[in-house]
Amino acid sequence: MNKIVRWTATASAAAVALCLMQTNVFAQLSGGAPSSAQEKANEKIVVDFEREVLQAHNVQAATKYYAPDIIQHNPNVPSGLHGFQDFFSRIWKEPKPVEAQLNPMPEALIAKGDLVLVMTKHTGPDPTDAAKTYDSFWFDLFRVKDGKIVEHWDNAMKNPPRP
Repeated sequence: MNKIVRWTATASAAAVALCLMQTNVFAQLSGGAPSSAQEKANEKIVVDFEREVLQAHNVQAATKYYAPDIIQHNPNVPSGLHGFQDFFSRIWKEPKPVEAQLNPMPEALIAKGDLVLVMTKHTGPDPTDAAKTYDSFWFDLFRVKDGKIVEHWDNAMKNPPRP
């Protein structure tokens, strides 16, 4: 089990690093300057998007946060606002109430320039031992321009086709 978890964590970290290096995002996120007012505004847009759209399963609210031509790097979700809405409307049938804060709370929330990184810890059942759980870390990286999310990356892998 430990080998599987270590391999998965290593592979995920390598994929994230490769993606970030290929797009120069890594260089943009490095550095320790304090957050500017614009970075704080970008962070708020992303947190509100995660609360009001993702956490509340409200595809219609995405129009408030996503640019119409958002570039989606998740291999399962089409680019564009309508692609996002079409994909998630098949999964989310009814919106939930919007919570005051993210749940789970992010382990890391970093705004640098036009980028906002959100990393969350998820605890789930160990598939090899039902008496145990294990932690995995998920990330979402957003690029914000003119008050809208224009690009998104995450650690999703391609889903197998449905039967």
